[in-house]
Amino acid sequence: MPLDQAITSWLIHLERGEGEAAERIWRQYFEQCCRLARARFAAPLRREHDAEDVASSALRALCAGVEAGRFDRLESRNDLWRLLATITIRKASNAARHRLGRPEVGESALGGDATGALPFQELSDQRVLGEWSAICDEMIEKLEPKLKEVALLRLQGFTNPEIAERLERSVKTIERYLGLIRLEWSE
Repeated sequence: MPLDQAITSWLIHLERGEGEAAERIWRQYFEQCCRLARARFAAPLRREHDAEDVASSALRALCAGVEAGRFDRLESRNDLWRLLATITIRKASNAARHRLGRPEVGESALGGDATGALPFQELSDQRVLGEWSAICDEMIEKLEPKLKEVALLRLQGFTNPEIAERLERSVKTIERYLGLIRLEWSE
């Protein structure tokens, strides 16, 4: 099946709340979102902000929004990438602004409410959270023990230097392990 047809199919399944569709979208777009987020951080901030966190947040927001029916013009691979790129760029920009102590921008264009919260940022649906949790558990279980330990610490919010210190490894080694994890998860 051509990629355009597959992605259209994934979107239909995602609207129905099927976790496998979210996993496929994740696999297809995670690295692209990471690269896009990384490109949005100025050199001094690259060490502070993690593009993977921005990409994960953007993908979660996209999946929750699609399932909730918030995106009515999402019919093709190009539509999906445009929306995902927009979400990723805004999240990266807001993360950088937050780090610099500047106010966030762009929420109103995406339909924020009076509190500034975006409707698709909240994952209150326990079924969605359960599906994501199951996907994460499955992906983590596939890792060899040393990689699993690094992945779990990263998911708990530890920075690369903190993980290196805890595991008595160099930061370069942790970065290499994270690269191996991304590689394994992208397959």
